[in-house]
Amino acid sequence: MTEASSPRIFPGAARLCILLLGLSASVLLSQERFRRFPPPPDPTPELRLPNIETVTLANGLALSTVFRDGQPFINIQLIIQAGEADSPPVLPGVASMTANLVPRGTVQNSAADIDEMIEAMGGTFSVSTRQDHTIFTLQVLEEHLDQALDLLSQMILRTSFSQVELDLLRLSMYYDILEKEKDAGFVAKRQLLRELFKKHSYGKTYFNKSILKNIKLQDVVRFFRTHYFANRAHVILTGNFSLRTAVRIVSHYFNTWTRGPSAPTTLPPPQANTDLRVVFIDVPQSLGGMIYLGNIAPAMTSPDYYPLSVFHQVLGGSVNSRLIMNLRESKGYAYYVFSQIEAFPGFDVFFIRARVAPQFVFASIQEIMDEVRANRTARLPTVEVEQAKSFFIGNFPLTIERLERLAEKVSELKALNLGDDYWNRYGENVLQVNADRVFDMVQSLPLQTPVVVIAGDKYVLSDQLKYFDKVDIFDAQGTFQYSLVKETDK
Repeated sequence: MTEASSPRIFPGAARLCILLLGLSASVLLSQERFRRFPPPPDPTPELRLPNIETVTLANGLALSTVFRDGQPFINIQLIIQAGEADSPPVLPGVASMTANLVPRGTVQNSAADIDEMIEAMGGTFSVSTRQDHTIFTLQVLEEHLDQALDLLSQMILRTSFSQVELDLLRLSMYYDILEKEKDAGFVAKRQLLRELFKKHSYGKTYFNKSILKNIKLQDVVRFFRTHYFANRAHVILTGNFSLRTAVRIVSHYFNTWTRGPSAPTTLPPPQANTDLRVVFIDVPQSLGGMIYLGNIAPAMTSPDYYPLSVFHQVLGGSVNSRLIMNLRESKGYAYYVFSQIEAFPGFDVFFIRARVAPQFVFASIQEIMDEVRANRTARLPTVEVEQAKSFFIGNFPLTIERLERLAEKVSELKALNLGDDYWNRYGENVLQVNADRVFDMVQSLPLQTPVVVIAGDKYVLSDQLKYFDKVDIFDAQGTFQYSLVKETDK
């Protein structure tokens, strides 16, 4: 029986094995380093909006043009410096009712005639009433610019308010609100803003459907005659034409619009909520639990707005945000959870919205508050800050590719008094944000004392409410019912 021979290892082969092993280890180490430290984003191109040219016509009407070549459509926006904050205290909703009646009849044309004319121009028309301004938007095929301005001027200068149209509009608005009140998300957000604007004129924007029956035709006529003047209006034209052409056409159709009293100055922002408050709204047969949590935040004109935007993007601005990773991917509490910033003149509202499984409402709110607290005690990693900045700068050009989105951005500049060069400076301002600026901003952001609104079926969520020290209970219309106070052990 012969002894088994052991394999012979030649010196050259040994050196080759060692070299290959070392190379493999080096590659793995390099890959691991790459995963932990992704490469910096590519240099971002200079961001420039199309030039905005603005003039004031003889009657005080402001006119702005935004040139956009290669578009078959023209977008026309008429901003009136009057909104729900201007409605009488006892008649919230008058501003919205007035704005929605404007396109429902002129001296020459009925509501049906106006609809047919807009359709014949290949156009769309919409009305949006905000806190301190109203926007009428008419978008038509380029060749119908004259007809479109003619029609819009008739709506304003030859308005004919009728009782029949008022009754139809009141009924339509009533059932629209009634349907929306079945949506837990709608009533939760509405109640959040009601609570934040409780002592502010902006609170009148969030009226109940029951108030509509109190608005009479003479109230609408009075509001229109009090606020709709040329020197309190701004026409914005976006499309393929020059300022000279716009001045000639707009002057022709709106030269008889008269001046009136100047618009009042912008209201001061509401005070931030200083004590944590929990509100519950009963939405029968609603699935899951809807959470809205928020407070007053810096305005778009504030230097803190850009760190706030970066914080929002990291915390809850995308499907890869910290809140999503925590509440949905890790713990399985939420169907979705996002943060959001909503702009108002002179301030913003920062809020977090989440739809969660009923049994995890209290735990979800705790996790959200923990995420906020974590950002008050530790700076965001530089890589997360840079990724958020890269997203904003890279994504912004995509938001203005469509004509109507570009027009919306320009109307936002005008309605919020941001300045024509605001978006041209946007990229530079974003690039200046760093982890220290975000950390300093978060220290002053009042998210430790937010208003928390929970909406859902009270029979499903009643077990969750007992964990809170105090909960104010409202019905779906936002009418206060009673307070639920946690029992304490004696």
